Amino acid sequence: SSRTIGRVGGPYNFNLRDILRLFDLLEQNMPDSTFRYRADQQQYGSAFSEQSMVEGAIQKFVEIVYADVFHTIQDQDAAKMVIRKYLPGTKGEQSNGEKVVDVSLDSLLRIGSVVLARGSNEGVTFGVEPLVLTPHTVNRLETISASSQSKRLVLIEGPTCSGKSSLVRELARLAKRNLVTISMNHDTDTSDLVGQWVPVSQSGQQATSDRATVLQAFTSFLVFVLGQPPDHISWFNDPEYGRRLK
Repeated sequence: SSRTIGRVGGPYNFNLRDILRLFDLLEQNMPDSTFRYRADQQQYGSAFSEQSMVEGAIQKFVEIVYADVFHTIQDQDAAKMVIRKYLPGTKGEQSNGEKVVDVSLDSLLRIGSVVLARGSNEGVTFGVEPLVLTPHTVNRLETISASSQSKRLVLIEGPTCSGKSSLVRELARLAKRNLVTISMNHDTDTSDLVGQWVPVSQSGQQATSDRATVLQAFTSFLVFVLGQPPDHISWFNDPEYGRRLK
């Protein structure tokens, strides 16, 4: 009510879409979290109840939707204080309050209160040294891992050399997953990302792109559209135009 949060980068509009985002986070993340919790209970025992595990996960997901959208760390921290006041959660933290990264199981990775399935790409390093898992790094990894499991697009925003790519590589390393990297710039076209149409023959093989094939296809197009053969079109027989088709 004091309007002290969100003065930078606004306006921030919270609506039904945010509830749907929260629902996607819960739906996609909770099965692995519940499975990991019950496995820990059977093998080691746990000081946490299943309810506290769920509360801790819900707290994190609410923070992702309603706190991490703010542009400044100060606003994010202020919003998280309000959320934690009404949604307390301790799952995934050590006794000193720091969140942990648990890789003790080959099949599941736990980062704070988030659990996700691990792949089979053992020993992947992506040619760089692993990150030092400071509390700030672990918190960011926890946020990215939960968001990536929601099956929604994830946008990581920040200045150059702020560690965005390093965080994604570290998450892929911990989860033993392959990582496909596409470098984008002002020359990147949509076809570079989603592919493009390629002429194929009836047998399914890629058609040859020699000049004769191109001319034949273009001739059929002109006859269909203009209703006349290309011999009556002066610019089609222009040698300069022919050189452009080569």
